[in-house]
Amino acid sequence: MIRPLAALLALSLALPVTATAQQTRAKADSARRDSMPKSPPGPGGTSLPNANPFPSTYTPFPSRPTLITNVTIL
Repeated sequence: MIRPLAALLALSLALPVTATAQQTRAKADSARRDSMPKSPPGPGGTSLPNANPFPSTYTPFPSRPTLITNVTIL
């Protein structure tokens, strides 16, 4: 009976220590994030009415007009 109580006591003392460590780590991370310069969004990253977020890179091959004769199209 004493060992489970000792384990429970040790666990109850350890939990607040880890919570405090996580909070200080989170504060340090947020301070580091705030000090870093923010880069502007890339093309299409902002919501503009006529923005083209995915511009086409399609260019047709040079060709000449072709006539297909004597065929049946169903």
